[in-house]
Amino acid sequence: MSRKNHDDESIEISSSLNYTASTRNTTSWKSSALGGAGAGFFSRIVSAPFDVIKIRMQLDASKINNINNSDIFATSWKRLMSTARAIYKEEGLITFFRGNIPALCLWVGYGTIQFPIFAHLQQMLNNIQEVNQKNNNNNRMSSSSSSSFVFPSATIDFAAGCCAGIVATLSTHPLDVLRTRFAGQGLPKKYNTIWSMLKGTGPKGLYKGISPALLYVAPSMGLTFSSYGFFQKRLTIINSNPLVCGALSGLVTKTVLYPLDIAKKRLQLQGIERNEGVYGPNRKYNGMVDCIIKIVRKEGGIVHGLYKGFLPGMLKSVVSTGATFVFYEYIREKILMQQGV
Repeated sequence: MSRKNHDDESIEISSSLNYTASTRNTTSWKSSALGGAGAGFFSRIVSAPFDVIKIRMQLDASKINNINNSDIFATSWKRLMSTARAIYKEEGLITFFRGNIPALCLWVGYGTIQFPIFAHLQQMLNNIQEVNQKNNNNNRMSSSSSSSFVFPSATIDFAAGCCAGIVATLSTHPLDVLRTRFAGQGLPKKYNTIWSMLKGTGPKGLYKGISPALLYVAPSMGLTFSSYGFFQKRLTIINSNPLVCGALSGLVTKTVLYPLDIAKKRLQLQGIERNEGVYGPNRKYNGMVDCIIKIVRKEGGIVHGLYKGFLPGMLKSVVSTGATFVFYEYIREKILMQQGV
């Protein structure tokens, strides 16, 4: 074979490999995006009632009286049930799905953006890890003193999750604000359409609470993905079931970061007319720190103030995170099988 023919063949093989790698990357992005969209849609449907109850309890600025610290769970359960009964009695069953259209758009959009970015960043960081690991092995064999730091897999998942969450939040935050305002306005309704709400605050109002949202979502998504990976590796006794691993991941994340979530919700509704008979006084907050301090001082301390509405929030997080990973893994696997990857 001539040198020219050999070079041509090498170019063809190289082009073929590049095309195959490109096709796999495209398929991976597509499967992650569609899996994330489907996961967002179905998990929102099953968790919507918990979300409405949680938001109502979070927005209640009145101080809790007759606090029983000896049985916090029983107290929280009673408040959850009384809130649910009041919503059903005064506003009807449909209220548990109020704001569901912007919420569905939010969850579908969020999942479509978040999962492929996470998968791409995770793969990129893992590739860097492999290179560093090979360099370290080569240095040991050559008795070289230089070495590259190798991060634990949980750290990689945390970093990729943080970045993916930030990008997805910046893209979908206006939908989160609309969802919160529609679900939290109560009766009598102040706003029936998106336009009527925008007239009161303007387009800038759709990014209210963005600072606490980013401060919440970055560690939240990082912790969600890293704890999900952790439980998948440890819970081999149940074959790393995505429903169980996702539910445990949601429980850990919500418990650790719930105070930031309640501050985010309060700031999102600031400047919006609300029924003081339902939610207590309309307090003004000068940022996230001021919001947290006022909640602790005026609404029952850390547990009963900053964790107001935690029980429905925890139930929602367990259900939605478990469902998210179940549907994501299922849809993504089906797409990859159809593509023959």
